[in-house]
Amino acid sequence: MKTLEQLYDEVVPQVGHGKFMAALEHVNSLITELTTLVIEANAWGNENDWPEIECYPQYRRVREIGSEILSLAGFKGMQTSVGSVRKRLLAAGKGDASLALLEYGWSEIGGWQP
Repeated sequence: MKTLEQLYDEVVPQVGHGKFMAALEHVNSLITELTTLVIEANAWGNENDWPEIECYPQYRRVREIGSEILSLAGFKGMQTSVGSVRKRLLAAGKGDASLALLEYGWSEIGGWQP
């Protein structure tokens, strides 16, 4: 996997520093939102006997974010985003939170398979 510095050196000559940094900041904000949605979904699922993923109120937004990350950062970006959400959950003391909302909610976005 490329480091952020390698990616920067590869992409910035093509798109410019400003666009690269804006895209990076936007993806980071999407990961932050995904982390919040996963926490909310776990609480909602627990209160509602863990229904099908499509029933979760967070489902539609999670799919929108998955599509957006795919368009901005590709399939690898989606994979990296899930890892980032997992790390943020651990840091927040919520390491036992299920990532099913992402794993199943992104089904068939860019070939994503749970």
